[in-house]
Amino acid sequence: MKEAGAADEPHPAAVETAQEVEAGGVDELNLGDVEVERPVAHERLVAGLPERRHGLRRHASFDGQPADLAVSHQLVDPQHLGGLKLQPSCRGRGGVESSVVAVADHRTSWDPRRVATAPTKYRGPAIDADRNTPEHQASDPSAMTTRTDSPLRILVLGGGFGGIYTALELERRLGSRADVQVTLVSRDNFFLFTPMLHEVAACDVELTNIVNPIRKLLSRTRSFVGTVERIDLDAHQVVVAHGYDRHTHALPYDHLVLALGATTNFFGLPGVAEHALTVKSLADGLGVRNHVIGHLEEAASECAAPERDALLTFVVAGGGFAGVETIAGLNDFVRESLRYFPTLEERRVRMILITPEDLILPELGPKLGAYAQRKLAARGVEIVPRTRVKGMSPGLVELADGRTIYASTLIWTAGLAANPLVAALPLPQRNGRVLVNAYLEVEGHPGVWALGDGAVVPDPSTGGSCPPTAQHAIRQGRTLARNLAATLGSGRRAAFRFRTLGQLAAIGRRTGVARILGVNFSGFVAWWLWRTIYLGKLPRLEKKVRVSLDWTLDLLFAKDFTQVPSVPLRRAR
Repeated sequence: MKEAGAADEPHPAAVETAQEVEAGGVDELNLGDVEVERPVAHERLVAGLPERRHGLRRHASFDGQPADLAVSHQLVDPQHLGGLKLQPSCRGRGGVESSVVAVADHRTSWDPRRVATAPTKYRGPAIDADRNTPEHQASDPSAMTTRTDSPLRILVLGGGFGGIYTALELERRLGSRADVQVTLVSRDNFFLFTPMLHEVAACDVELTNIVNPIRKLLSRTRSFVGTVERIDLDAHQVVVAHGYDRHTHALPYDHLVLALGATTNFFGLPGVAEHALTVKSLADGLGVRNHVIGHLEEAASECAAPERDALLTFVVAGGGFAGVETIAGLNDFVRESLRYFPTLEERRVRMILITPEDLILPELGPKLGAYAQRKLAARGVEIVPRTRVKGMSPGLVELADGRTIYASTLIWTAGLAANPLVAALPLPQRNGRVLVNAYLEVEGHPGVWALGDGAVVPDPSTGGSCPPTAQHAIRQGRTLARNLAATLGSGRRAAFRFRTLGQLAAIGRRTGVARILGVNFSGFVAWWLWRTIYLGKLPRLEKKVRVSLDWTLDLLFAKDFTQVPSVPLRRAR
């Protein structure tokens, strides 16, 4: 066996014909028992990948029997086409012990110490080479040792809108290809439809009706439930922890899709991270619901009389869509539930919305913002404009203008921060979000893609970047999957182009506000549009039916204020 890292001698036949192949004058290379034909439509095969210079494709014959060989190369020096070499280590379908090794590297010029990380498709005999040995891997940790008889690995990180719709589109475009393996890593085993999360908190729908099991959504994608601990771009692997004991796995990849989203930004305000509730996950929605019901139960007891006002005061920070929909839903829920708590008076209930703007919902414009503000105020919601939360301690919320509010509940919807795992990567970034081009690629890092809240995606219509909304993440996922599939020879690339179709908000009591294609709607019509559009976007017919039933029952019966216990998972003994 050769020493690790030693260069391979080019095959004589390849050396003699290398220049002719480069010039396009040779259609076939004969390397011993292996015949490799050049593709007839090479440019179509590598459309959209100008860095690729050579492609050898079609078939290999072993003792007269076809082996269905297909290999793509990137940045391969013509004089080293001898990287296609024979190793008498494996048995072909025709009975002759032979195999083929493809040597290339898409990150630098040709280097015989590295094995191909370019997209590779191979359906012939198994591969063997000196550089694929454990000894070589130990001596050169930077070498990417991908056996070309294994499928190309696409690893999607994140189970939100961006990650799920990327995987769905990859299944549609690459699902029939056995040479590609897609794995989705998600913290949960379900996909949460976040536009309806506030309805879980307000007891309008059951919590399991707005989530879909990932394994039901993705039939041909491998699902790995765990928490991403570390991303190693040099080693092309991601370390994921899962299980009751939080053991780790190193998942290798050839293409990496970053769709980890963003985290809540508390801006370092004292006491806010410790005491405030958030509305981002299913556990958050259940937590807010239980918290509010628990406060009603506590306030109804006589021993809680001194703290009753604080228990019945609910503060929401943030005048955007999440904050407005949350306080509107909670306001309806709490006031409708009071008839079952005879010791509680409605006049003592306070619902307060804090916003730094003059009007709430600034994304919809001043007219709709003013309408929503009037409707909420008429229903007992106090709007506190032009100020921010300064801090929180038990039972007290401090505002930046010096005012204080005696409240035991603060729900925080006022900001997003970059995912710290992504922000720590050596990638081009802006404020912790990964910079990508119009094709959702991270330039300078082939095989790395990003989208969603954790990426800065250029918006050609505004000259800026796309907003972090679900409708953008869905379309980005589809475009990214299309472009990734194009790098593997399936279809053509396309730049991401999308204009916001509309924005809607439900503000309680069958009332809403909406702007769709530049047209404003308000009142019952906007509320009906909100429910109709989001019901149509909710994945899977089963969940649409369940949510429709919840909404129908809500018209007929009072809201259910059962306090659902949150039981931690325990390992079976």
